[in-house]
Amino acid sequence: MTGGSGSSFAMLCTIPFLARLGAVAVNTGLNYVLIFGKAGFASMGIKGAATATLVSQLLNMFLILIGFIICIKNDENKPVMSLHFRKITIWEYFIMIMPILISEFLWSLGQNVESAVYGHLGTTSLAAYTITCPIQSLIIGALSGLSAASGVMIGKRLGKKQYDDAYTESRKIMYAGLFGSFLVLLLLILFAGTYAGFYRVDQSVKETGKMLLIVFALYAPVKVENMILGGGIIRSGGNTKIIMIIDIIGTWCIGIPLCIIAAYVFQWGIVGVYALFTTEEIFRLIISLIIFRKRKWMRSLS
Repeated sequence: MTGGSGSSFAMLCTIPFLARLGAVAVNTGLNYVLIFGKAGFASMGIKGAATATLVSQLLNMFLILIGFIICIKNDENKPVMSLHFRKITIWEYFIMIMPILISEFLWSLGQNVESAVYGHLGTTSLAAYTITCPIQSLIIGALSGLSAASGVMIGKRLGKKQYDDAYTESRKIMYAGLFGSFLVLLLLILFAGTYAGFYRVDQSVKETGKMLLIVFALYAPVKVENMILGGGIIRSGGNTKIIMIIDIIGTWCIGIPLCIIAAYVFQWGIVGVYALFTTEEIFRLIISLIIFRKRKWMRSLS
């Protein structure tokens, strides 16, 4: 990845990070202003939190759109915008996109179930988890750029039927993600307590939040490799069905059941529940690596 491809890769990695950084900053600021009624605004409580989330997500979408336009202008291969497709092409797109939509919907539903379980564990547990969300979102946003970039870069190689080059570049991107995630792991472990200390909450909430961040840090390399493999590399070959199956089994057959068992049967605290729930990421990574090494995902969609 040198020359023009290197600069394109850097831009594809940077744009999602900057968009997520802006969204997190706005969400944090609006939460403070709207929930507690600062800067002349009325105190809105939970409605303020919902409003802040909506505004920050709209900003995230707007920034991603701007980044997309910038990439289009800088790309030598200008895309052709058209609403005229052959019927078979529309069907092929439908078959390719539907598993992604189903997977994302079920994943979001699983996140809601996870949050409901955390709510059952008590106010302290839920508050501790909530204070970790901004930093988790920021880190995932920063490293998700590798997922977006890998999908584009590897997709171009596959489109040209350069399968060996696609496999080689995929490995390089995975190593880059591994390096970045281990750097995040070290920084989070070192500064988890400092970050939790910024919040004006009970000491028990700070300690629990610190432990949650450490657990998140330990799983970071696995999470990042899953984003790169499942969200970028394997999907670039159009193999969306297998990713949907992996996501459904991981979330609904492993993660959610373990989360419920840990909370309601073993009656563990939120740190143990979160750690057990996140083990489903290990399953995803093992299966994704097996698929990656077999190279059956490498096919041209052109």
